[in-house]
Amino acid sequence: EDLKIIEKLEELAMNEAFLFDYDHERVMKKTENSIREESYEKGLTKGIEEGSHQEKVEIAKNLLKMKMIPQDIANATGLSIEEIESIQK
Repeated sequence: EDLKIIEKLEELAMNEAFLFDYDHERVMKKTENSIREESYEKGLTKGIEEGSHQEKVEIAKNLLKMKMIPQDIANATGLSIEEIESIQK
């Protein structure tokens, strides 16, 4: 039984088409994993940026309630005056 397995493996190792397909499959899996990892990193970065922006918006809302002027809020949060004015409405 073991000898048959070894013979089959040796036969496959000599088969150029099999080796090409095997290498091609490995390359495809590595490529897919790289794409997946890159997409995850981009998604994570985008999520962090959106969360940070939302936090700035919430801070701006609170500062508006405290009657701060839009220019001071812009300086404190990094948001544009236009964005603060749209929050104010």
